[in-house]
Amino acid sequence: GADGSNPVRLTHGIWDIRPAWSPDGRSIAYYSDHNADVWVVPSAGGESRQLTSGAAFDNPSGWLPDGSGVILIRQGVGDDQTLVAPLDGGAVRPLFAAPAGNVYAYPSPDGSKVAFILNRGGRGTVWVQAMAGGAPRQLTTDGLEGARLERMWSPDGRSVLFTSRRTGTQDIWVANVETGA
Repeated sequence: GADGSNPVRLTHGIWDIRPAWSPDGRSIAYYSDHNADVWVVPSAGGESRQLTSGAAFDNPSGWLPDGSGVILIRQGVGDDQTLVAPLDGGAVRPLFAAPAGNVYAYPSPDGSKVAFILNRGGRGTVWVQAMAGGAPRQLTTDGLEGARLERMWSPDGRSVLFTSRRTGTQDIWVANVETGA
């Protein structure tokens, strides 16, 4: 309850972390160090269901806007990748056709675009592209952006939030998606 009454324990692992609410509020995705994979549990309590498996470390970072899958960052097998684990049991797949490099991506609120941090050789930049494909558009060029922010998009989808060390300190920045300003 809002007053702190009637808490419900959802998981029973030692390090179950990085919880992410589904868009409808009925489920929570999380990382379990039991096997370094993504799991989903009903938010009211119940049995957890494993969505990913394998040798990589899979960290949930959000949900598709329609709630049909969990977005995750896969690390430990080549470049870091942004993938989707469908709730219907389908195969884990790329969120979008990403360029080579470490990619940390997040869909816009309406699901039409994706913003991502692209890290190559220790230099991170912010990009935007249509979810359906097409040429990505670079928003920053300093190479000092890099924090993974699960909630990069403004609610109206017109701006993206990112962190940068361009002034010598780690600061929070916002860029207009259309103009880059």
